[in-house]
Amino acid sequence: MKKINILYVFWIIALILFIWLMLNLKTQVTKTIFGTATTQVYSMNVEYATIVNECKVHQGDRVKKGDTLLVLLRGEMDKSISDVFSMINQLDVDRNAKNQILDKEEAIFNAQQASKISAINAQITILEKEIEIQNNLLYAIGQEKTKPTNNIKQLELAGLKESLEQLRIQSIEQKKSYNTQREGNNKSYEARLATNKNDIDYYQLEKHKMIVVAPCDGIVDNVYVLPKDMAPQYKELIRINSVTPNRVTGFIHESMAIPFQLGDSVLLTSAARQEISCKGMIIGNGNHLVELPLRLRKFVELRAWGREIFVQMNPDNNFYIDEKILIQIN
Repeated sequence: MKKINILYVFWIIALILFIWLMLNLKTQVTKTIFGTATTQVYSMNVEYATIVNECKVHQGDRVKKGDTLLVLLRGEMDKSISDVFSMINQLDVDRNAKNQILDKEEAIFNAQQASKISAINAQITILEKEIEIQNNLLYAIGQEKTKPTNNIKQLELAGLKESLEQLRIQSIEQKKSYNTQREGNNKSYEARLATNKNDIDYYQLEKHKMIVVAPCDGIVDNVYVLPKDMAPQYKELIRINSVTPNRVTGFIHESMAIPFQLGDSVLLTSAARQEISCKGMIIGNGNHLVELPLRLRKFVELRAWGREIFVQMNPDNNFYIDEKILIQIN
């Protein structure tokens, strides 16, 4: 049997490792592209035509996120809010007036019922005295007491007591009626009040939009309005540039096929400062080819084209604006 030359085994293993390294390197290279760190430009406008009441900033001012830039004015909105508050007050007055009328009607009814009950009780007392005298007289002359069912006065007494019971039932039913009417008044008030409160919330939200605030830490690039100017609907009023880059525009060469999806995470590294890096997320891409910037071309003398991809990153980073960035797609 011939012995296998160990040198051949070594060269085969080395060739396999070389091929694996080349494939792995090719995969890594094709998933790394170049881009440029850029700032997002914010264009501030309003949904409604309004008047500029106050302008808080000027061109070149540095602002922080949430700072007030413009205070706007819409007179018809203030009038609408005032009208709704007036309506709420009127609803309260109407409800109280209706309930007060019911209270008075109930008080009069209760007084009338009390008067009727008092009169009947007085009649009952008189009848009971008369019956007692009649019974005593019959007993005195030696006759047995007449049975109540056969006595006219006893029947009359029973009728009066029945009238008392009817008055009691009538009072209970009428009280229920008054309570039902009050409940109806209150529910109607609450329903209409809720509608008006929704209107107030809507107007307050819209009024809040009359204060234009800075969307980020940035520098005021331009102010297009002055106090007392008319601010047209959706017309640019102020433009702000973020202080630090918050997105990267990358380019995939037309000869490269790099699979990716919106929302994929990427690693961003400074081309000149390898120690500076952060994570980002792909938020968009171009569907047509554009010419690559000179500094992103492999050979500056040769024109090249590719597709744009847009990467969002946290503005709290250490990149410079327009810095060359390596984008590694995971």
